[in-house]
Amino acid sequence: MPGPFPFHDEGALLERLSNGVRKYSREVVFLVGAPMSSPISPGKLGVPDVDGMIALIKEEFKNDPLQQTALERAIETSGDKKYQAAFVFLQGRRGQTVVNEIVRKAVLAARKPGSAFSNVAIGRSWV
Repeated sequence: MPGPFPFHDEGALLERLSNGVRKYSREVVFLVGAPMSSPISPGKLGVPDVDGMIALIKEEFKNDPLQQTALERAIETSGDKKYQAAFVFLQGRRGQTVVNEIVRKAVLAARKPGSAFSNVAIGRSWV
């Protein structure tokens, strides 16, 4: 078992989700990654991809050219970590509350037609 968390096999998972859950009356929560909540095709509901999330963050700075330039620079110099760089930039300048609001907008785009994300121009409509 390398690392701090042991990973169990398929048999252990099936046992836990069937007999283990029933015996101890526990709720089950499934945590899935972005591909499970992304739009199945353009124009469908779904959580925005990396470019969509960055578009939401850019929208936050639309009236501040200095911050827009700094954000673009942070993204450009981040290599393959542009998503993380954009959120670090946002958190440093607007705080955790605004970060949470951006994530909330993105999640609402997966379930609520006409959500705020649908108004962000990124080259194609998400909602």
